[in-house]
Amino acid sequence: MLFSPFAAAAALCLLPIASGELLAGYGLTLYKPPCAYACANAVPPMVDCPEFDGMTEAELIQATPSGQCLGNDTSYLSTVAWCINHRCESVELWKIEKFWDTKFLAGPNDGDVVLRYTYQEAIQQANQTKDMTSLTKNDVSLNGTMFVSDDLYTGHLTMVLTDIKQSTNNSKYPLMVFLSCVIIPIGFSFLRLLPFPTKLRSKFYAYVIDPPIFGKRHSVPVLGLGFVPTRGQALFIMYIIAINIVACCADTPHFNPNPNARGGHLSDQNKYIPGRIGAVSLANVPLLILYAGRNSLLLWLTNWSHSTFLLLHRWIGTICAIEGIAHSLIWLTRCVRMGLLTEQSKLSYWYCGVIATLAMTLLITLANLRIRKAAYEAFLIGHIFLAIIAFIGAYYHLVYAFKVEVSVGFIVWIYIAMGIWGFDRLLRIIRISKHGLKRAYITAVDEEHIRVDIPGVACHGYCYAYFPTLSWRMWENHPFSVKNPRLLLASINHNAE
Repeated sequence: MLFSPFAAAAALCLLPIASGELLAGYGLTLYKPPCAYACANAVPPMVDCPEFDGMTEAELIQATPSGQCLGNDTSYLSTVAWCINHRCESVELWKIEKFWDTKFLAGPNDGDVVLRYTYQEAIQQANQTKDMTSLTKNDVSLNGTMFVSDDLYTGHLTMVLTDIKQSTNNSKYPLMVFLSCVIIPIGFSFLRLLPFPTKLRSKFYAYVIDPPIFGKRHSVPVLGLGFVPTRGQALFIMYIIAINIVACCADTPHFNPNPNARGGHLSDQNKYIPGRIGAVSLANVPLLILYAGRNSLLLWLTNWSHSTFLLLHRWIGTICAIEGIAHSLIWLTRCVRMGLLTEQSKLSYWYCGVIATLAMTLLITLANLRIRKAAYEAFLIGHIFLAIIAFIGAYYHLVYAFKVEVSVGFIVWIYIAMGIWGFDRLLRIIRISKHGLKRAYITAVDEEHIRVDIPGVACHGYCYAYFPTLSWRMWENHPFSVKNPRLLLASINHNAE
């Protein structure tokens, strides 16, 4: 029995590797070498390209040279190469040449750019320049090979290092949320194996774990929105909220000088926090699926009930949706402030993000207790449908936003969630196939009890049963309590007396 959960855990760990996705800073290294990227960013694309012919002055201001044009310009290539040659002295030559051949001018819209010179040839072109002038941020054109000034290079190197740190943080903190919310239930469940005195254990559960957070009864509706949790459940819910807040806000990088951070640390936060919040929201998606699953790894490794995990599923879902909405609103505000709304709102990543955000908003709005009790089957179908829409929207939002082979690790959370969901569904199919179709014999015991006998099937606690011949909705299944027939009859006789 233990093989199944550990096999599932191993499969989930291998899923990101099999998909080709790794987390930035944890298997995926960005901007390598940083000095080369800093040089490439520091040299502005101030070249005259054939595609600019016939453009007006206003159009020229907005125009951006193509990768092929830059790759054919001697001044541009030699200036970048000369900067790399002087700023990357400690970097091995083969790493620089790899960057030059595969990463330099390899943007999402540049296609297969053929560079006019190799790195060594570009250095030779730079060596032919006499009286090389310094390139500063105020220069508007390249006058042959130019030397990138210290201030300009330092600013762009800082920008690269900032992005590296933030990309790593966008992996570290979501990973911290995911792993802690998986490990803590397992760790606390294993505490039951320690030889604590029975009296101490009983008092701990009586005062800390089992009582409701307020009132005298737990698992009762509150304002028709949800159920009152126990103190133990409430403690873990408070931890989930706290760790999500910390993960969204902590350790925002800030370096000076940074030409990309106009206005200081606040501008850095306005740029990076939306991405961090989005990353944390994505990390909560696998937890959503894991907590809701009937064949969850956590159900096997902990002594926590399925109802507890369903309660946590609802809280995680609310947090995940709020973070997704916050990510969208902050990014929208940033685009409005920078005057980019009209341009950005026409892009595919924007449409997909809006679809995912709206689906998540509807998910938490329509998941309140009143709707679940009034029309559970309709709620369930709508819940699954909206979840799929949110999944697809988030996936393509990342694909279109990054337009690169890997999405700096964000999309790995989608793959993990898909793996957890697929494992749960596969195990359901296996279990149904194991028992096959059975005939149930139903006996009315009294007005409140119905006895259902299914020959050849043994289980305990509870089970989910399908009744495909009772309705055209053959996919419907419901939980049933399993009780020993002798105990059931004894209980009925006792109540009758």
